[in-house]
Amino acid sequence: MYYVKTKKKEMKSENPLVSIEVCTYNQEEIIAQTLDSILQQNIDFPIEIVVGEDCSTDNTRKICIDYKNRYPDVIQLILHEKNQGMMKNYKSVIEACKGKYIAQCGGDDYWHHPDKLKLQVDFLENNPDYGLVHSATNILEIKTGEIRTSQVTNIPTGSVYRSLLLKNHIWALTVMFRRELLQYINIDNFIQNGFLMEDYPMWLEFSNHTKFHWINIPLTTYRKNTVSASYFSDYKKLIEFNDNVQLIKKYYFSKYPENITEKEIDQLYVKKRLSLAIIHDHYQDIKYFAKLLDSSRLKQRLRRFILSNRILYEILYKGTSKD
Repeated sequence: MYYVKTKKKEMKSENPLVSIEVCTYNQEEIIAQTLDSILQQNIDFPIEIVVGEDCSTDNTRKICIDYKNRYPDVIQLILHEKNQGMMKNYKSVIEACKGKYIAQCGGDDYWHHPDKLKLQVDFLENNPDYGLVHSATNILEIKTGEIRTSQVTNIPTGSVYRSLLLKNHIWALTVMFRRELLQYINIDNFIQNGFLMEDYPMWLEFSNHTKFHWINIPLTTYRKNTVSASYFSDYKKLIEFNDNVQLIKKYYFSKYPENITEKEIDQLYVKKRLSLAIIHDHYQDIKYFAKLLDSSRLKQRLRRFILSNRILYEILYKGTSKD
């Protein structure tokens, strides 16, 4: 039972309006900030914070237990005795959520806007034809401490499946969705299909059953870590991640055909792989994916870039190779 203090009265409820999902593993230095940012939200409705602690090898579990002891009516703690991995840990947490709405916050992220939950609940309560709301986010560069805002223009709202199939423009830590939408997904199926992430296939599935809304305010802060799920310093891991995104796109393109072609999806993949190869100086991949480009305009731009880069020109056109 969670007691919410408001200016007018003390409010209590056995049924939380919002469940906040937090998955954590080996995040002893930052998990407290994550939980504090949720606990400090300006709200007048009941919430629960469901934390999945995935058998960390550092002090993350100890910190989570301490928060559970301090906020026993707010925090529900799932303690795995063996490491489950991201997908299974997420499944255990999401299945334990009881709220009408579910909000997400990674154990290494935090919410800097005190009205994050209130803004999103207000929208969903007043717009029953919308099932998911998300927002812009700040991005904290771990190495430099620099904070910048994510792209804040041209984010689609309403029926978004087609745009999502082309590009995932949703930051998971900003999302709140109706719990009833969980009837359409099966995390075990995600695992069986080889998906390495739960959020992107969830958005693709949800978008075939409801409308999405975007708030043009950065409500959260994402910690950009080079070893997080979507940011890698290792080129091979980057390729594995992007190949998996392509796998998910192909799966949903087959399940819910759209007024785009498979070739369009493939060309987006080619462009992404080419850009990664250029950034990481992987010359064999540059040469391979440059040949797969279908756009003559992009081919001309790429050729001008290569000609302006003497080393790259020597490698690609004179037969030498770095890899």
